[in-house]
Amino acid sequence: MITIKVICGCGQKYAFDAEPVDGRMPQPVKCPVCGADGTAAANEIIARTLPAQKAYAHVTAVHRYVPSATNPASAIAPGTPVRTSKAALWIGLSAGGIVLAAVVAGLIWWLRPSAQNPLSAEINIKAQKVGYADFPADLRQVLDQRVESIKKSGGVCLAGRIAFADGTTITGGNDVMINYTRGFDVPLTVYSNGWFIARSLLPDVSQQRGNTEKGNLALRAFTYYPVNLPVELPTNEITYVAVRMNRTPANNLSTIQGSINDENGSPIGGASVSLRFPFAYWGQSPSKTVTTSPDGKFSFSKLPPTAFWLYASAKGTAGENDNFSTSSGDVLDTNLTLYPVKEIVFDYVCQTNGTCDFATGPLLQGTLTWRIGVGGLNFARPKFGGYPSDLNLDQIHNDLNFRCFYGGANANGFYDAGAVDFSSVTAAAESGYAMRSLPCQVGHVYVVKTYDGYFAKLIVKSADTSPTDGKKSTPVRPAAGTNLQQQLKDLKALFDQGKIDQSTYEQRKAKILKLL
Repeated sequence: MITIKVICGCGQKYAFDAEPVDGRMPQPVKCPVCGADGTAAANEIIARTLPAQKAYAHVTAVHRYVPSATNPASAIAPGTPVRTSKAALWIGLSAGGIVLAAVVAGLIWWLRPSAQNPLSAEINIKAQKVGYADFPADLRQVLDQRVESIKKSGGVCLAGRIAFADGTTITGGNDVMINYTRGFDVPLTVYSNGWFIARSLLPDVSQQRGNTEKGNLALRAFTYYPVNLPVELPTNEITYVAVRMNRTPANNLSTIQGSINDENGSPIGGASVSLRFPFAYWGQSPSKTVTTSPDGKFSFSKLPPTAFWLYASAKGTAGENDNFSTSSGDVLDTNLTLYPVKEIVFDYVCQTNGTCDFATGPLLQGTLTWRIGVGGLNFARPKFGGYPSDLNLDQIHNDLNFRCFYGGANANGFYDAGAVDFSSVTAAAESGYAMRSLPCQVGHVYVVKTYDGYFAKLIVKSADTSPTDGKKSTPVRPAAGTNLQQQLKDLKALFDQGKIDQSTYEQRKAKILKLL
C-alpha cells in the first residue's frame, strides 16, 4: 500500500492510498472537484515511487564529489582526479522483449586525488565516466555555484549527462526532460549535448535514510523509452549520473487522436492542441503542438509508452485538458469540449492595516471585472497576474471556481460566507480559511486572507460569458495620501495604546509603506 498524491489540471490536490496491481492503479480515480480522470497521473506516480521493474535506460556511471574548504570544485582543472564513488547498472532489451538484462557491477571504490591513484584507475566495467572535470567550462561555473551553496547551507545536488543511444544530438530541455521527485517535482535544467544540473536543495528529512536522501529520477523524451530511476543522494555532496535513453521500436509506439468541439457539439477547426509530459518544468519541456483540421480532428503519433498531459484551446474559449497513459502500440481516442470564456463582476473591500475589521477605518474598495485567463488577483494593489496572488479564478468546463494555493509561512486562504448582504460581513473570521477550490456563486460573499496577511471580502454580482477583450474595470481606490497615511496613523495609535507589540507594529507598518 502506498500513498498517492495527485494535482489535477483544475488545480485541485487530492490523495489516497492504493495497492498497485502490476505497477498500476487497481481501479480508475477521478478528481473530487471537476471529475477529470486521474488514473494516468496516478499510474505515473506509482511508476516513480515503486522500484523499477522495467527500465529502458543504461545508467553508465554514478560519481559523487564532496566539496570541502581544502578541495573546492572550482580548484579542479579538467582531467584532475577527485574523490568519487562509482557504480554502474545496465538494463536493456533482449531479442525476446524487455528484460532486466545485466548485473550491478560490484563495489564502491573511494579514490583520493594523487598521481598514484588517478581517476582513470576505474573498475573493469564498460562505463562512461562523468564528473566535474567533464563538464564544459561555462557549466563548471554553475557547478561552482552549487558547491558554494552546499558549503554554506548544506543540501543535496544532482548533475550529469543524458545521451540518446542512437546518437541523436540533445540540444536542451526541449528535447528531453529530467525531473527529480522528492515528494514533489524538481525540474533539472538540461543544457546543450545533454548536460544537466539541478538546483541545490536542502535535504528532505521525510525522504532521508541515514545520511542519504531517497528520491526518483524521471526522464522523458518523445519516441524514447521512459526512465524511472530510484536514487539515493548523500547529503552535502554533488552526485553525478550518466544515463543513456533507448529509442522505442516503431511497433511499440502509440497514437493519441480525437476531435475538439464547442458546447453545442460542433467541430472547432483551427484549435490548438498541445501534448507534453505531466511534470513540472522551468519553461522548457518536450512538447508537440498541432492545429485541428476543419472538422475538428487532431492526432499525435510515435508516442512512447508513458503518461501524457493534453491541452486544447481556441480563441474565446477557456481551454480543456486531459490525461492519458499509453501502452505499446495503443491508439487512444478522445473528444474534448471547449466552452466560452467566462468572467465575473464583483465588489471588494480590503483592509490593509492587518486587522480583521471591514466596518471602520479607511478601506481599499472598488468594483472589478475578472476574466478567465488574466491571472490571479492581488487585493492590496489591486491587480491581476504576477506574483503573489491572493485568489485565483478557474473555469472547469462551464463552471467557475475560486482557489488559493500558497502555503507555508505566508499561507493564505478563503471561505464562503454565504448568500448574505455584503455590508453585513463586518469582520473576517479568525479561522476556517481553506486552500481548496470552492464554487464561485453569484450573490455569495467570500472572505480572503491574503498572501501578505491582509483581509479582504468580495461579493460576486454576476458571472457570464465574457463579451469583453479581457480588460478589467478601473478600481475605485482612495488616494494613498488620504488612505494609507491614515492607516499609518491608526496603526501608530494601536501601538501607543499597547494593543499591539513592537514586532507586529513594524511588520504592519512595512506592509503599508510598500503600498505608498
